[in-house]
Amino acid sequence: MSWRSVLRPLVRAIEWSRVHRVLVAPLLLLLWRSRSRPMHPVRIAPLAWGRGISIVIPERGGGEMLARCLDSLAAARRHVDEPTEVIVIVNGSAREDYAAMAARHPDLIWQFHERPLGFTQAVIHGIALAKFGGVYLLNNDMILAPQALSALLPVRAPYVFGIASEIEFEGERRREETGWTRMRVEDGLPNPYHEPPEGPVLRGTVWAGAGSALFPRDLLAKLMPGSLVFDPFYWEDVDLGLRAWRMGYDSVVCPSSKVVHGHRVTVRRFYAEAEVQRVFERNRLQLLLRHPLEEVRRGALARRLLNLCPRSMLELILPSRLMAFWRIRRELRAAPGLDLDYAAMSTQVCRPLQARPCIVMVTPFAIYPARHGGAVRTMQLARSLAATFEIILLSDERELYSDCAALLDTHFASVHLISGRPDLPPALGSDRVPRMHSHAHRKLRSELRRLIETRRPVAVIVEHMELGALVDVPTIHKPVWLLSLQDVLLQPDDPREQAADRHELACMRRYDGLIVSSAEDQLLLGCLSSCLVANGIDISLSDDYVPSTGKRAILFVGPFRAPINFEGIVDFLKRVYPRLLSDVEGVSLTIVGGVGARARVANLECFAHPSIQLLEQVEDMPDLIRAHAVTINPQESLRGSSLKVIESLAVGRVCVSTRAGARGHLDAGFDALLVADDEVEFARVLAEILLDDARRVQLERPQSDRLAPYDWSAQGRRLRDYLGHCIATTDAT
Repeated sequence: MSWRSVLRPLVRAIEWSRVHRVLVAPLLLLLWRSRSRPMHPVRIAPLAWGRGISIVIPERGGGEMLARCLDSLAAARRHVDEPTEVIVIVNGSAREDYAAMAARHPDLIWQFHERPLGFTQAVIHGIALAKFGGVYLLNNDMILAPQALSALLPVRAPYVFGIASEIEFEGERRREETGWTRMRVEDGLPNPYHEPPEGPVLRGTVWAGAGSALFPRDLLAKLMPGSLVFDPFYWEDVDLGLRAWRMGYDSVVCPSSKVVHGHRVTVRRFYAEAEVQRVFERNRLQLLLRHPLEEVRRGALARRLLNLCPRSMLELILPSRLMAFWRIRRELRAAPGLDLDYAAMSTQVCRPLQARPCIVMVTPFAIYPARHGGAVRTMQLARSLAATFEIILLSDERELYSDCAALLDTHFASVHLISGRPDLPPALGSDRVPRMHSHAHRKLRSELRRLIETRRPVAVIVEHMELGALVDVPTIHKPVWLLSLQDVLLQPDDPREQAADRHELACMRRYDGLIVSSAEDQLLLGCLSSCLVANGIDISLSDDYVPSTGKRAILFVGPFRAPINFEGIVDFLKRVYPRLLSDVEGVSLTIVGGVGARARVANLECFAHPSIQLLEQVEDMPDLIRAHAVTINPQESLRGSSLKVIESLAVGRVCVSTRAGARGHLDAGFDALLVADDEVEFARVLAEILLDDARRVQLERPQSDRLAPYDWSAQGRRLRDYLGHCIATTDAT
């Protein structure tokens, strides 16, 4: 006697709403948990792919469609220089219907089952017969392009679980499936969708659709039985992908592997529309119970459970399903990737890693497009390191990035974007210790740990003191840790900052190496060992020097998100610019303030003069500098050094700066760097240099001999040498 036969009469005998509300919903809510658990190091075993591909095709009533699929598959196999095999699992169809097809393809392996198995069960049977390390799951209505299989082979990696082919459709049909899967959370429930991949690069995908994707056989065989509860259809491959992500493994879509969905065969051939919708909703809720999301609260989940029909609720509480649910939750509690971030999965771009050591670079701010000096520095140093290492970028502020595909090869091997930094109360916004806690938040720590354990980098380079606490991320693999202090914020002369200084110094000591951008910052570190890697320039900028004759235009570049930029330019507009308006006829000022700058100054009168132009972003900064007579840097306080200063000198423009703004360049002997100690002197120097074309042109001409040490290639060599030293020292100990 089955459990179904016992429970169904019981449910009919009792008012269902009472059973539903009083017993079943609380039971499932009790099992559901969304609370985060403390991080602990978990070893992520590398996946063994081996050579060869086993193609598994679940088949039920495909007929002519299966014949077309097999013909295209035969052609695709001829382009694979590894052994292949094809396994067809026929279920719910008569054996004699396939006699002619089997004779036409004598090398295929056929297995027949009289009753329908459901998708997952059919795949399990196919995997059991597979003898190669890679299993390509293929629906019977797919037509493969000739390179569909061979294009997947270079993508296999120890950390990649699913490699999906890009799906196209015959004719003008709308592409309901593409292979690049994404997920929204709407009204408390996951809502899957597909988008066409953009360009040929590999992209992260929430799940690799099980109708045209390659998987490692051993892990697939281990995970697949846990998806049986989704039978007969829908959501099983989503669950499979999420479980793999949580275990630490990526799934990607490979646009160079293409399949065509020739004539879509849906489950509606065998099931009524109402039953299809019922199973879809039951399985969607079942997925949510398995994979709790922070966005979903217990009350919202309870409402969803109460809206389920009696039959679906009965199926969810069958002992077999509850036991499977418990086993999966126990499996996931031991997995390293407890935090699900659907957007992080699908915004990843990558290429296959080469056989070189890799480095993970972590930044708290968006660096592409490079709209501020810190982003330019990180990008240029990454490009320099990429000559020797595979560079993996992990960055916060995902919402500020445009597509990163252009960065592959030139800078990075893969890009991983995170969001979710908690907001600080305004009163704590300038407090250094709370800023460190908020910037090194859980989602960033979780993804960093996953990348360290799967990519096994030789080093992790953490950009900015705000992320200093990441050095405490628990891992089994132990890379070299470097902290790149673009600004050293220590304030030894201010007694109010002693506690914050001690906190930062204690954090710095846990790193294997420190990188600074100015000699002044290096002095603040005292006895702590560090390497000076200065902010640099592309030395070729000076080759395009154009004299500034006849111009009286001033340029200030400084994104307002940095308080020192905003405060500096506001002070300049109030104290210095009115003097210039009276002393220099035709003077104008252009300000590049970054995204949101116009909204920020909309009600500030000092920005309202018609000679002032405010830009939010610029595509070609050197050309903008050449269009002006001089640049300014009116910052009253600065740590690190200002990249805008050295860039102005390289292009061939005089920079008038405060003494603080010239930090890092004061002793270099640049003729074009003019320093003023107060607003009166600032206005006088600026007026003189604007009115005297001959003197300005004499000063501004780039000094190649003094600029050469600042070339990014030279600074990149310094960083590579220091990194090699740190790695060798750590290995020796």
